[in-house]
Amino acid sequence: VNALAFADIDDAQASQATSMSSVMQQISLALGVAVAAAILETSIYFRGEALDVADFHLAFFIVAGLTVIATIPFVRMDRNAGALVSGHRSRRMATSSIEAEQPVVK
Repeated sequence: VNALAFADIDDAQASQATSMSSVMQQISLALGVAVAAAILETSIYFRGEALDVADFHLAFFIVAGLTVIATIPFVRMDRNAGALVSGHRSRRMATSSIEAEQPVVK
């Protein structure tokens, strides 16, 4: 996924893109921690008791659910997205390129 993010970036802009990507990853991590902390705080508020293991389970499962939801855009991507960057080709793409490379014999 990280390589796919830089697939359309020019070499001249790669340094700035790498820095921006690193910043966005750190912000995402911080938001994940903040969401988990907010869930734990909400649990304390509604239960009126100290944190319990069940509260951490709840926070973990909610954050995990949000992570699964965040993967939906990746599932909807084209099969060959990032093929040039990864070097991986789908069978259909590999077959068509092999057929294109073979000379036509008459």
